[in-house]
Amino acid sequence: MPALIDPRVSYGATATILGAIILYAWQFPYGSLQTQLHKTRQKLAAQRQQVEQIETILLAAGGEQAWLAAKQEDLGELRRRIPERERLPQLLDLLIERVHGAGLNVVNVTQGNAEPALDASGKAIFIEEAPCLALPVTLTLQGRYRQMVSFLENLRSAEFLGLATIRAIQLEAKSHDQPTLHAAIRLVLYITGS
Repeated sequence: MPALIDPRVSYGATATILGAIILYAWQFPYGSLQTQLHKTRQKLAAQRQQVEQIETILLAAGGEQAWLAAKQEDLGELRRRIPERERLPQLLDLLIERVHGAGLNVVNVTQGNAEPALDASGKAIFIEEAPCLALPVTLTLQGRYRQMVSFLENLRSAEFLGLATIRAIQLEAKSHDQPTLHAAIRLVLYITGS
């Protein structure tokens, strides 16, 4: 009885099926690895670019040691500027003096409880072994727009640098026919002490 299928065709079909199985077996476990490798290479390229940017900053600052010395000096200056808790009344007086200097009227000043100031990782900040405290203060003010801008610029000046952080500002027109604004400014003052 003659063979129904030519042996050459069956060998060819078998070789094709085995080739497909080998190709699938090769791609299946390694396909996801190739994707991971591609993502890892992209992350590595991004990190190399960040390192190059940091190296450029360090070189512009005169090298790593010069940059570190400048940052240490900045930190020392900030430590000297943050007042102790006993000087809080003078800091609040200075703040109110700047409000009046901008031509604004003080409607109300409220002060919350001082809480430990935290860094970006959530750890308490210490300055020369004394805890740094964040004191929330809300100023309610009235005045014109330019006066508000002038006061806010004072808060961002070197005089308050590192001592105050603006958290929120809410401006409302007192009435539609007058240019007077009503503002609630929430900020945090930083002091040291326990």
